[in-house]
Amino acid sequence: PSVPIPSPSTCEDGKGTVQVNSVIGEKDCMWLESNKNDYPWLCSFRDVSLECPVACDVCDVFEEDSSEEVGETEIYGVQPSGQSRWHGNMFEVDFLQNIVITEFLLHIRGAGNERRVQIYMIDGAFTGKEFTASSWGNPIVDQQVTSEGFGQLTSVNTNISVNGGEKKSFYFTIAGTIEDMVIINGSPAGNVIVQNEDMRIKWGKAISYPFGGTSSQSFDGYGLNGGFQYALRNGSNGCTDSSDAFYVDNV
Repeated sequence: PSVPIPSPSTCEDGKGTVQVNSVIGEKDCMWLESNKNDYPWLCSFRDVSLECPVACDVCDVFEEDSSEEVGETEIYGVQPSGQSRWHGNMFEVDFLQNIVITEFLLHIRGAGNERRVQIYMIDGAFTGKEFTASSWGNPIVDQQVTSEGFGQLTSVNTNISVNGGEKKSFYFTIAGTIEDMVIINGSPAGNVIVQNEDMRIKWGKAISYPFGGTSSQSFDGYGLNGGFQYALRNGSNGCTDSSDAFYVDNV
């Protein structure tokens, strides 16, 4: 069933707090208003923009549609059957529809191992920014997860909105020089691995931790061996199959 997204009846910032990251912790909307230039990705999260619509400058969105809904969740990406392993993977995705990402799905070896997963996201292409941490800001996700092991998907929860027509670059990594992120190798960065009506996932690079490490080390032609759980936002006309486990095999 569709899930209604509550919106405030009048556009004003709430009195609660929002989670920034594991270091800064929770902050209120006044803090966000003063610091949003340093943390521009925060307002991409639906719970943040709903709590702080004035600080996030999204009042016009609420006025245009106060009853936005999202459809059923679906999964899209690459089957977890890769064999290459490294610290992290940097890649681009072209989003073709308005969606809400509810989970990142990673292939991490070592079933039962606790791993700290960090996920960064920026607008546009990552070329030229592989080794520049300041270009990426703080991670949008910084979580301890329990690995499901080889051949299984490890879920990392999130709740972030992306608009159709946007290109986003992602950097998925395991904190520390731990070669447990399973990826696939194939075409040079920028070529399409898989696509549906909602997104194009592209080949990227294997990246040493963090951001290339002390030697600025990267390896071209490696891609995500996992994917995204997401739902289409109201008004999108993309792929709406009801399956909650739709994946495309490795090419």
